[in-house]
Amino acid sequence: MKIGVCTIAWRDQLPIFEIIETAARIGFDGIEVWGRPPHTPRPYNQEYVDRVRKALSDHGLEVSMFGSYVRAGMENLKAEVKFALKMTKGLGTEICRIWAGDRGTDTADEGYWSLVMRDLREICKAGRREGVIFAMERHANTLTDEVDSALRLLNLVGEENLALNYQVMESHSTPEELKREMRLLGEHIVNVHAFNFRRGEGERPIWVRLEEGVIDYKIICDSLKKRGFQGFVEVEFVRRGVEGELEPEEKELELMRDYEYLRRLTAT
Repeated sequence: MKIGVCTIAWRDQLPIFEIIETAARIGFDGIEVWGRPPHTPRPYNQEYVDRVRKALSDHGLEVSMFGSYVRAGMENLKAEVKFALKMTKGLGTEICRIWAGDRGTDTADEGYWSLVMRDLREICKAGRREGVIFAMERHANTLTDEVDSALRLLNLVGEENLALNYQVMESHSTPEELKREMRLLGEHIVNVHAFNFRRGEGERPIWVRLEEGVIDYKIICDSLKKRGFQGFVEVEFVRRGVEGELEPEEKELELMRDYEYLRRLTAT
């Protein structure tokens, strides 16, 4: 099991080359490249991708996944998939993050389910030719927002290169729920996004270090270890408190704490 960090944690604070240096300095095994500017310029730029790959190689880092915004049901789907595949392969990874529509299961009718399933099959067909796995983001306002709906989608689409980028839903974060989710979803997980929070006034989430919140990542990591998981567990965001961005120097210090915590949990 490897430890990574998503470049979205810095958004437009740092160029990707400084992020690579920071990630290597902390000790991460790799990064997930955010699929939006400035980390992913549009249109495709081979010279930029080559520079990123060289910087990664020079610092001993991998790309865990390309964090695309390909979304089932979107316009220009074929063009977006083509771009995402070029980025994924160009960066030297086989995993591309995608999205299972833009509606949650509480508002999606059968017609919408059919649309999402049709698009996911087309996405997977394109990726199969390139040896790419598509990892659906576990997220609100998509058809993966609930465990049962995520499983239904995976089973109905029925493509071997369709998987999950797992993250915990804030509303399903008790130890009992985590154990159930890992039991049911574990075999489909190819990447994990990690963040944590505690409940504030009015149940408002307050973002905290990974080791200090309500989500018990030991449950998740122990379950993945039992399955022989060899992918990445990644720090997604470095938010502390209710709002506001930390300065890069503060962010690096906080990332060190999160990295050390995940390294302890994932050690064999």
